[in-house]
Amino acid sequence: MTAQRFDAATLELLDRVREVKVETRSLDGTKTHRTIIWIVTAADEVFIRSVRGTAGRWYREARERPDIVLLVEGASIPVSVVLAADQDSIQKVSDAFTAKYGRRSPGSTASMLRPHTLETTIRLDPPPADPSD
Repeated sequence: MTAQRFDAATLELLDRVREVKVETRSLDGTKTHRTIIWIVTAADEVFIRSVRGTAGRWYREARERPDIVLLVEGASIPVSVVLAADQDSIQKVSDAFTAKYGRRSPGSTASMLRPHTLETTIRLDPPPADPSD
C-alpha cells in the first residue's frame, strides 16, 4: 500500500518535536488513552514504535482501531496506523531513531532498537481524503 503524504509543515513539525502524545481508544471503544511516545520521519514518511513491544497498550489499541490522533504543540493531527515491519522500513526507522535521539538519550534509544520493538514499527498516514470534497 502506498503511503499518503503529510504536508510539508506537518512533516517539519513531526521531525522537529522530540515527543508527541498518541491518543488511542480502548479495545472495547469506551475509553480514551493518551501516551507520550517518540516519533521520527524518514523519506517524507512518519513512524512510531512501541518501546514495550506488542505488550504496549497504545500499540495494541492502535492496531485494533487504526484511526488515532497525535497531540503535538496544541494541535490534534488525525492519523491512520499502517504496520511497517518489513526489513527496509525497520532499518530506516532504526536509523532515524538513532539520528534523532541517539546522542541525547543513548540508553533510551537502545531500548527502541531491541528485537521485540522492531516488529512494532508503524507508519502513520494522514487520513484518506474525503471523496465528497
